[in-house]
Amino acid sequence: MGEQALGEKNRLIAPVLVAGAVALGVFMPVLSNALFPFIFVALFLVVLFSLCNLDRCPTEVMFTWDRFTLKLVAWQLILLPSLLLLLTRYVQIPDAIVAMMLATMTAGSVFASPALVKMVGLDRDQATKSMVVSTVIMPFSMLVFGTLLGILPWGLSLDHYIGQINFFLIIPMILALFYWSAKHKLTPQFERRLSKGFSWGSTLALMVFCIGAMHSITIADYHELVRVLSYGVVAILLAALLFSITAMAFAGHGPQLAVLAGMLTANRNVALAAAFLDQAATPDLMVYVAVSQFPIFLFPLILQLAKRTRGSVVHPEGSAGN
Repeated sequence: MGEQALGEKNRLIAPVLVAGAVALGVFMPVLSNALFPFIFVALFLVVLFSLCNLDRCPTEVMFTWDRFTLKLVAWQLILLPSLLLLLTRYVQIPDAIVAMMLATMTAGSVFASPALVKMVGLDRDQATKSMVVSTVIMPFSMLVFGTLLGILPWGLSLDHYIGQINFFLIIPMILALFYWSAKHKLTPQFERRLSKGFSWGSTLALMVFCIGAMHSITIADYHELVRVLSYGVVAILLAALLFSITAMAFAGHGPQLAVLAGMLTANRNVALAAAFLDQAATPDLMVYVAVSQFPIFLFPLILQLAKRTRGSVVHPEGSAGN
């Protein structure tokens, strides 16, 4: 019984550390400014460590297609943006808010998805596959629906997109494959130590990213506080709405996959999406990009606390502390 309690405590450590990093970034501007130049390197390490710490080789994961992944990507990049398009036909919404919603609904799953879902014991392999596929397809969804919404007249920044894909997906994948090619030579004990190291490395890199990502908020003037707070409310409510309707829509796949689908749909790579919005990448949207990190990195802690108080919905496989 004592070991079980210790395991539950350890599983809460990583979400608490990541959530705490968000708070540090907001309330310690000096630290946020210092780490801001390293946020992309940190995210690169998150992806690399996650690929090295999968249950199967990344190529095996990516080339194993399943109905869940195809359905989830279609849900994220076709159905949800279509609902946004329909909504704007009947409800007058400011262009700035539409751009925020477009950037969210047409974005791929956040690059940190495998590390985040590991914190709550969900399927890292499935999260990785959905993250990669949705990221690759996202510019086409954004181009189509952005044009239909009338806020993307000049297309996408494809050069930036290719650079981001190479840096955040292709290069980490190549490096991870080198590790996997040599993995069979490792002793089981050393492999377990490396796995634990990758988990902690992902958590620490996420903390650096979370602290540095708050830079855009800490440099805002005090008179902009109302705007920051209002956009934060929009980001949190939109994330909660996307999670709820997605989890209900995927309930037929079982509770674990339903929660996973909701998490991947609510936690979207808004920063990369905003980089493609040449005409719509306004200062308002960039503030939204910063505050959108709140629900993404607070979600693992919220889910773990909910499981503790209401009973387990999913069965954790481990965390960065295991």
